[in-house]
Amino acid sequence: KGYKLHAEAMGSVKSKLSDATYYKLLFSGAYHHHVSWGVASFRLKYGAIKVLQGRVPPSYRFYTGGMNSNRAYNYRQLGPKNSYGDPIGAYSMTEGTVE
Repeated sequence: KGYKLHAEAMGSVKSKLSDATYYKLLFSGAYHHHVSWGVASFRLKYGAIKVLQGRVPPSYRFYTGGMNSNRAYNYRQLGPKNSYGDPIGAYSMTEGTVE
């Protein structure tokens, strides 16, 4: 029984060491409650990237799917893909689960 709140913020300024000027925010929360038949859990996650200049590398984008995301999809398989079917990541995401 209980809840968890989490927030992250990161960013970069375009330079010789960085390809972009951007900021990235990620917020998540979860609530777990004991009920007569077990535990009810609710989770919500929201993230956004704002690019001011340049391109954000794929490794910093958002990916969904997999055991810590939407388990109905394989790891990183829910979201935009390139013409070869490979995940390319997204600049925003919203996830929610009820279990």
